Amino acid sequence: MIPYYQTTDKINETDFLFNKRDIVSINDLSRQEIEHILGAAKFFKRTHRTKGGNEIIERILHGAAIANVFIEPSTRTRLSFEAVSRILGARVLSINDPESSSFAKGEPLRDALQIVEDEILIMGHGEAAFVMRYKYDGAARFAADILDIPFINAGDGRNEHPTQALL
Repeated sequence: MIPYYQTTDKINETDFLFNKRDIVSINDLSRQEIEHILGAAKFFKRTHRTKGGNEIIERILHGAAIANVFIEPSTRTRLSFEAVSRILGARVLSINDPESSSFAKGEPLRDALQIVEDEILIMGHGEAAFVMRYKYDGAARFAADILDIPFINAGDGRNEHPTQALL
């Protein structure tokens, strides 16, 4: 099967919801899925540079909302997720200073995750995803198990950082 982006410039928005899955580990993705992601990235880059391409790209996540929760310092990863979310048309809710959030008060991770999930679902009218970097090993799996929306691990302690592995 040849992926659509190699045969056409039309976008099937449902391809990019990625079946509403969690990505906690690079092992959560098959080789075919990794090839699809990399091919889609090339398609986005090519389309983004063409006349009228921005309007096409902005429809992919139009109306959806993405929570970017970075409780561990990050510049490249955080900015990359925020930028691509906006380029694809999503609304973005960012928490990147744990001292100015309930994390500083020692609120349990479970409670904080559920509060952010509730807010992001309202922002995205039910279409939402959650990206998180956290300092403790296992936090990503914990979050993925609790959340009802797709979760992407942007790093947890000494564990892997699956999106970095795609580079």
